[in-house]
Amino acid sequence: MPSSYTSNLGIELPADGEQDGQWGDIVNDNMNIVDRAINGSLTLSLSGTTSTLTTSDGTLSNGQYKALILGGTPSGTHTITIAPNDAQKIYFVYNTTAQSVVFTQGSGGNVTIATGDSAIIYSNGGGASAIVANLTDHFAMSSVKITGGSITGITDLAVADGGTGASDAATARTNLGAQAAITGAATTVTASDLTASRAAVSNASGKIDVSAVTTTELNYVSGVTSAIQTQMNTKAPSASPTLTTPTLSSPTTTGTVTVNGGTASWTIVASGTNLTFSYGGVAKFRLTSAGAFIAAGDITAFGAP
Repeated sequence: MPSSYTSNLGIELPADGEQDGQWGDIVNDNMNIVDRAINGSLTLSLSGTTSTLTTSDGTLSNGQYKALILGGTPSGTHTITIAPNDAQKIYFVYNTTAQSVVFTQGSGGNVTIATGDSAIIYSNGGGASAIVANLTDHFAMSSVKITGGSITGITDLAVADGGTGASDAATARTNLGAQAAITGAATTVTASDLTASRAAVSNASGKIDVSAVTTTELNYVSGVTSAIQTQMNTKAPSASPTLTTPTLSSPTTTGTVTVNGGTASWTIVASGTNLTFSYGGVAKFRLTSAGAFIAAGDITAFGAP
């Protein structure tokens, strides 16, 4: 009876009484196949757009390795066919080429490994309808440590899981219940930035409510570099200020002129053709445009004429 072979690695299984005098070679080949399958790695130099990864019965072949390093210079997306299509295989794959590489075994489904990516793939040996699956896509880990690089292609992380539940800033702020973010240059905050923020700060705590701040209001504190009260405290009071007598050149007034003093105030107002002088709101005398002096009470003259 001739030898048979294992389904997945093609290891030769000599029949009883067969292969007399050849057992040494057969065992050595089988051990080498097992060695490749357990811990062997192979660098495949890819070219063009197609190639075959073959496991041959009883013979050392490239399909028997555990780890595959994909190299070379394929001319485009490269498809590797796992043969035969009835062998179950598990491969650790690292794609170092500049092209995506597709692994296929039958019509059931393929795996694409992008340039620079790694994956653990499994082919089920289902014949013409064989499936190749990416086991890496279905790993479940209770503790993941990321020390660099980036995370892409994932579903937005929910707020309950420590994320924002969004992939854009506006939706993230809504999900987090946050106000609109202040925008502008890194060292510049404009009135429109503050208005957009709607940062309602309680005046009860002595802070400024900037929910509707204007450019004019913002300019009032231009140049302030520390607490306003602290800066005011450093200003020494002016001692015995000296006032100079103002010089008026042909002044013109309209309306009522008020002169404060005494227990009430004098007011002077032009009405019609009269100039009326009042004290405490009561008219005391007036001058007419004709030059007449009209007093409300007696006229008393003091001193020498």
